[in-house]
Amino acid sequence: MNQERLQQFRTWIAEQGLDAFLVTQPQNCAYLTGWLNDEEGAALLLVGARHQILLTNPLYAEVAARDATGWEIIIPPAREYSNKLASLAQEHGWKKIGFESTALTYSTYEKFDKAGEGAYELQPFEETVVDTLRQIKQPQELELLRRAIAITDETFTHVRNWIQPDMTEKEVEWEISRKMVELGADGTSFSTIVASGPHGSMPHSVPDQRRIQRGELITIDMGARYKGYCADMTRTICLGEPAEPRMREIYEAVLRAMKTCEQGLHA
Repeated sequence: MNQERLQQFRTWIAEQGLDAFLVTQPQNCAYLTGWLNDEEGAALLLVGARHQILLTNPLYAEVAARDATGWEIIIPPAREYSNKLASLAQEHGWKKIGFESTALTYSTYEKFDKAGEGAYELQPFEETVVDTLRQIKQPQELELLRRAIAITDETFTHVRNWIQPDMTEKEVEWEISRKMVELGADGTSFSTIVASGPHGSMPHSVPDQRRIQRGELITIDMGARYKGYCADMTRTICLGEPAEPRMREIYEAVLRAMKTCEQGLHA
């Protein structure tokens, strides 16, 4: 548990006139607890002035206890989170509870609201200080990002040399995933795009059984996820010499535009 992050969150909660806050966004839950789990609803956090509580289900009880150190782990029966929220609010005297409006469905909100029977008020927030804190990376976070980028870069170098004519887009996609995991990644940051030939006109083409031909342009959009931190890289390559001179002209025009833009970047 990162005590500094939690204390900053508590200070913000008090400044909003709240008694507690319900966190349901998976990335925010991971940021506060140190437990990485992307599944929606796997964890719900309740943070008050003196308590930090993690609600989860029996499937995750052991790993939550191991990774979310310093948090009180509660396993409500049959995922009855709404009833547990109501009982905890009564136990700790929480009258005003904030929640992330962009990470809670209306049906779930209704359940939480109904369970309280008017004993507490649920107040929506589109953003919290946690979202703000996540925007400024700490040194240890930057190191994780650098590792994710390094894995992505090494994977691209490998695949660029490995790919052969008549391979399918799907084969290339799977090799990218395999190599990233081999290099230590948790997995991919998102669904990998391998768009060859005519598929290149579709920005978010889905890799299929199309066989890649020599002389075609291939756009690869990929990224490694390392300990919860994600990289993103897009590259266009050609398998052998371009089949048409126009391909090289367009590629070089895009490259010149990108290099021109780089001159104005200061970050």
